[in-house]
Amino acid sequence: MLIASPDAPLRARRSVILVAVHGEGGSLGFVLNRPLSLPLEESLASLGIRAPGARGKTCRGGTTGPDGAWLLFDGEDAPEDSCQLGPNVHVTASAEATETLLTRCVAPRALLCRGHRAWEAGELNGEIEAGIWFVAPLDPQVIFDAPFERRWQHALCGALGVNAPWLGNFRIASA
Repeated sequence: MLIASPDAPLRARRSVILVAVHGEGGSLGFVLNRPLSLPLEESLASLGIRAPGARGKTCRGGTTGPDGAWLLFDGEDAPEDSCQLGPNVHVTASAEATETLLTRCVAPRALLCRGHRAWEAGELNGEIEAGIWFVAPLDPQVIFDAPFERRWQHALCGALGVNAPWLGNFRIASA
């Protein structure tokens, strides 16, 4: 996961991103803390996916491909057309898999990301070296459970190894 440093430029300010692909050809990730007001079931319907009673959240995953969607979900039983990003965290862009996952008896915790964030080859590494991002292990609690308005603080505290209540609204000074 990437957590924007407190001094990150405006385009990255207070962002929490789950990186799904990072390699020589570039990187792709999902912004986890930009909620959309559209309920999950309605957001899916706008994509032609029927999932009555679907529970979960919808966020703006990034500015690239905002008409598309990626479903982040937890659980061990993942469909074939999904990719495991970490322990019990998977992603799929398949409408069929999304519909199946969200309408089965025991639906997973889910986050629908409308769009994604992309970086050209070497661009993300440059941003990390410039101090724009803290790098932290994948945290399913940030992805699925933390309230959107607290995700940056929760992820930042985790990356720094401090308890969230201790940090409060304190602004971390630059070195």
